[in-house]
Amino acid sequence: MDYADKLVVLGGNNTERNDNSASNATNLVDVFNPFTGLTGSWSILPKLPVPVIGAAAGMLRDRIVVVGGFNAGNANAKLDTSNPDAGSSSYSSRLSTPAPIASCYVLDIISHTWHALAPMHEPRRWHALTVHGDRLLVTGGFDGQGRLASVDRYDVKQDEWVNVFNMLQCRDGHTATALATGHVVVAGGYDGYSRLSTVEIYDPHQDMWSWAAPLLTAREGHAAVYYEGAVIVTGGYDGQQYLSSIEIYLPSYNVWVRGPQMTCPRAHHTVQIVHNASRAHIVMSGGSNGHQNLRSVEILDLPTPAELMDMAANSGTFTSPFLTTTVVNNLTAVETPVDFSLDPYAMALATTLVNTPWKSLLSSVAPRSGAASVALPPRADLPLGVTTWAEIAEARKDAARRRRRQMRDEL
Repeated sequence: MDYADKLVVLGGNNTERNDNSASNATNLVDVFNPFTGLTGSWSILPKLPVPVIGAAAGMLRDRIVVVGGFNAGNANAKLDTSNPDAGSSSYSSRLSTPAPIASCYVLDIISHTWHALAPMHEPRRWHALTVHGDRLLVTGGFDGQGRLASVDRYDVKQDEWVNVFNMLQCRDGHTATALATGHVVVAGGYDGYSRLSTVEIYDPHQDMWSWAAPLLTAREGHAAVYYEGAVIVTGGYDGQQYLSSIEIYLPSYNVWVRGPQMTCPRAHHTVQIVHNASRAHIVMSGGSNGHQNLRSVEILDLPTPAELMDMAANSGTFTSPFLTTTVVNNLTAVETPVDFSLDPYAMALATTLVNTPWKSLLSSVAPRSGAASVALPPRADLPLGVTTWAEIAEARKDAARRRRRQMRDEL
């Protein structure tokens, strides 16, 4: 039995051209196992119902959910449609056609079939998605007219989307990362005028947003993961150059510190935490370096909780020369060490990340930029007694049939 997680890459642009035109969208779903052999191995899952770039994905009840994005079709695209060559929207001119879609699909891993879910209230591309329990939270994005501050929440039990409190700032190309508390950290992005360093946190218990410490570098098209109390933001584009820098957000201090440099700059890449029997790892794949789309894959080994506890207990100091944050004093940015006296565990994690190098793994068969991704757990079965996606799809068909009968009776 394989007890290792895998990286699943869904859709995106699988050409070498640094041009996220709708005609370059793919519906391929690739699976990377980083623990096969020395450099990992690639396999496939059933194709997406439609080709898509700039979608978002998440794991919900051990099922893969993909929402929004854009392609060369339209919001009414049918399952298994082809990809007509019409319209274009490059990375640098995303205000042009085609319009984004509101469609949502879920992949049943057991039956290897895709099912349609209720569409979002408004189409979105370059939005972000987080999962908490049985609910999805979709934030921001671009609707074809402008950047959004709106937030939609999906409840699987009802198969419906509801609006929740808007973000404090409209943005697309941002990240949204769920903390262990259920709070969601939204970082960076693009508001239609400039790349953003602003960060806000959603409290699902109060349905409220509040500002948090800003990123050290404004960026869009970055990717983020959560591990052991820290949000790790990788790469992106700052409006002038593609980034290889990494920042680490420590919620207990509301501070960002600098992390280890990636092996190359990239934006619109995929990043996930994957586990094997011994520890967790960050796996990064694809994206663009500004000249071409990438096939390369990198991995960063993460410390175990036990290792972090041991480091925290034997640290002997509460500051680290490796961990600095930018403090603006009299309009001058000063690199200032962070005092970790309240949380040596956070210092142990951040120090370990700063001093751990990235390693290269087996590249993908084709370049991939603007794809969505999830970490697929080794067990992909629904808990006993839980409604399956096929049953949800059938219930929606029954409801539609009842509505049609009611309309006929009223005539």
